[in-house]
Amino acid sequence: MLSMVLCGQQYVAPAPSGAANGYALGGFNGSNLSEIDGIQFSDETALNPSATLSVARRAAAGVSSTSKGYAMGGIVSASSTEIDGIQFSNNTAINPSATLSVARFLPVGISSSTKGYAVGGFTGSANSNKIDGILFSTEAAITASAVLPNANRAGTSISSLTKGYYAGGYESAYSSAIYTFLFSTETTTTIVATSATSAAMGAASSSNGYIMGGNTGTNTNVISMIDFATEATSTLVATLSISRNSAAGVSSATSGYAMGGDSGVSTTRIDGILFSNNTAIIPSAVLSVARASTCGVQGT
Repeated sequence: MLSMVLCGQQYVAPAPSGAANGYALGGFNGSNLSEIDGIQFSDETALNPSATLSVARRAAAGVSSTSKGYAMGGIVSASSTEIDGIQFSNNTAINPSATLSVARFLPVGISSSTKGYAVGGFTGSANSNKIDGILFSTEAAITASAVLPNANRAGTSISSLTKGYYAGGYESAYSSAIYTFLFSTETTTTIVATSATSAAMGAASSSNGYIMGGNTGTNTNVISMIDFATEATSTLVATLSISRNSAAGVSSATSGYAMGGDSGVSTTRIDGILFSNNTAIIPSAVLSVARASTCGVQGT
């Protein structure tokens, strides 16, 4: 299972009040995919732009600026340093020259307002504690001096305005740790809250982060929550409509969505949570291509 699980992460942007669309980039359905599709937030209808990733792959980290979404790393036939993605304004493909400093798959993606980071992952021989990525303004490669406290893969990523959160994942066993990355100083800490799951999907409102589904030996549909103000966790605030891991997690201003994933087979399912009252939602939209090990980005 862990060879399949995604950047379980899922990226979510800080305070995603301006995001209009959520996209699933790449993934796996018997073979690696370059397909990009997703959901339009305003009416929860399906999106299927003609743009594709430059390299078909799975288990990448998804990050977003205000104008572009990037898939970083992943696995092609081996672990990759590739960075490519989508321009939100016209749904066209992008392929900056920047690459990750260390090839790996199953990293998580976290984003500040200025930078996107790939955190952790698996090199093909060992877990990584690396934090690197892309500077949005110039699309130049960056490497943070900080590293994860423990090498980890297949965690869940959530971003607030000030911090990125790396929850759960797999170290020498399923991890219950939540690591934080403070954007202003690029330093890491470990908080008391726990999340013993891997390859879950992340979403965020302006005040809370959500960990949706994932795998701890078996798939789960549980949605738990992190309060950004107190960094305390609450479990089982709602449930996904089907248990699964390795979907793309995206957020609008009002809702968080898990798109696709591995429920035993790759799925086209889109479901999630309404932030205002923490209730489950199931839009009628579905992905155009069933996929697991996909990563999510969102933008205008």
